[in-house]
Amino acid sequence: MPNVARYMMVSATVLTSVDILTAYLPVLGSSVGIAPVMIGGMLAVRGVSSTLSRLAARRLARRFSQSALIVASVLGTALCLVAITVFPAPVSMFVALAVGGFFLGIGQPLTMTAVAVSLPAPARSSGLALRLLGNRVAQTATPLIAGAITAVFGIASVFIVQVLGLAVSAAWELGARRRSAADSGENQTG
Repeated sequence: MPNVARYMMVSATVLTSVDILTAYLPVLGSSVGIAPVMIGGMLAVRGVSSTLSRLAARRLARRFSQSALIVASVLGTALCLVAITVFPAPVSMFVALAVGGFFLGIGQPLTMTAVAVSLPAPARSSGLALRLLGNRVAQTATPLIAGAITAVFGIASVFIVQVLGLAVSAAWELGARRRSAADSGENQTG
């Protein structure tokens, strides 16, 4: 089903963004002279911010559509990665990770719900299992791809490639949203 594939892509790109940050932020920090303890603090801020967004999920879901939250999650994560790559200074990185962490925390639970809701009840468990499989495949492939990219193009390139994956996810979700709105308009006028 097209919706499931789209939500699997969003889920995989958000999840692997967390992995990329965890694995490559210390390398980026080291390359610009940021102490490991400071990088640990940045990752902790990201984790706390993700937790806070999950606590706010119910309020956010009442105020915004699922699609809008998914797009915000993906684009907020992408902006975080761009910010830490372009402005690798401790203060800007802490701010980017606090904001980006909030958006990272939204993506995973939303895509799980989106997969479950987009499938008929008998197919939900299989759909969620497929989503988890997609996440595991992405988590296996990402370190291999990231290592190859970093070896050729340098540390910042891995963040930029991840941003491209997030941008594709956002574009796919926005395209589906527009098609859905157009279909609704045709059904109301037809």
